[in-house]
Amino acid sequence: MSGSGFYKRWASLFALLAALASAAWAYPLSVTDDLGVTVTLEREPERVVAMMPSHTETLCALDACDTLVGVDDATKSAP
Repeated sequence: MSGSGFYKRWASLFALLAALASAAWAYPLSVTDDLGVTVTLEREPERVVAMMPSHTETLCALDACDTLVGVDDATKSAP
């Protein structure tokens, strides 16, 4: 994967996380990634698994720590 593609995918993930953590979004919520794959969330997510320490940090920064039900092995401590 090229460097710019890598950053585009992470930017898309961050946008999705921000959308998931925001109570202001209306559901159903559809998000399309750079490959054209669309995912539709019928209702606000209640549980989230963070796959990287930065995902955990981002969720907590968005005041969504209470939605975390799992973290990756590299995360030193879950909030």
